Amino acid sequence: MVVAEAIRWVGTQLTTEGISSARLTAEVLIAHVMGMDRSSLYCHFDEDLSKEQQYALGQLVKRRCNGTPTQYLTSSQEFFGLEFEVTPDVLIPRPETEHLVEHALEIADQGNRIVDVGTGSGCIAIALKKNLPTAVVGACDISQAALRVAARNARRLGVSIDFFVGNLAGTVRRESLDLLISNPPYVPLANLAGLQRELYAEPATALFGGEDGLQNYQILIPQAATALRSGGLLLLELDYQVRSAIEAMLHPGEWEQSEVKQDLAHLDRVLIVRKK
Repeated sequence: MVVAEAIRWVGTQLTTEGISSARLTAEVLIAHVMGMDRSSLYCHFDEDLSKEQQYALGQLVKRRCNGTPTQYLTSSQEFFGLEFEVTPDVLIPRPETEHLVEHALEIADQGNRIVDVGTGSGCIAIALKKNLPTAVVGACDISQAALRVAARNARRLGVSIDFFVGNLAGTVRRESLDLLISNPPYVPLANLAGLQRELYAEPATALFGGEDGLQNYQILIPQAATALRSGGLLLLELDYQVRSAIEAMLHPGEWEQSEVKQDLAHLDRVLIVRKK
């Protein structure tokens, strides 16, 4: 079987199972088993896959058809122009979370002290450190397995970040931060039955925010008020449907200058608020 034939075969298998972007996924999986990037695949359409590669590809296709996300099959996901290792221990980085990093970079300074809460793969903290090399960046997560993935990503991408086990911002010293950033778990448990099956492969602790999706904001916002210095900034990713509920948590005695930024779909996505 040559590459062109393999693309057609895999694409057909995936399409039959109702998997979207079947051609793209086929190319990604074939490039992975051949040890090359997807762009290089176009120069090898007539190349034969070995028996070992065909077997490996068949196993990947079977797992993808059974609901395993492509990123877990290849252990890779791009985020903010960087390639991150991802495993089932971490949430797969989403493109909409790049808006969180973009807005943080617009307001952060090189000398800032920054903590990323619920870091997962480390994508937010690492992207910030790559662009703010003299900032002091820390990152916490309640999952030690996730922190091991994040630490490997930091080493491979050449940045120094202080990773620590913690429940949200509870372990950060009082009034020590200039910026606290987080993409907390915010999928409501009430929506569990209607989720795509691929989401069931991701760690539940990194996805769900209680019955209404607000649990982690209720914990994080008061902790941020303690951890941030006067004038410090809190940046949160949010679901547009709960914007008003989250803004209602911002006690006027503690917070000022609240602003919400939209994503490319014109949905409320990033909350930025300054501590008084």
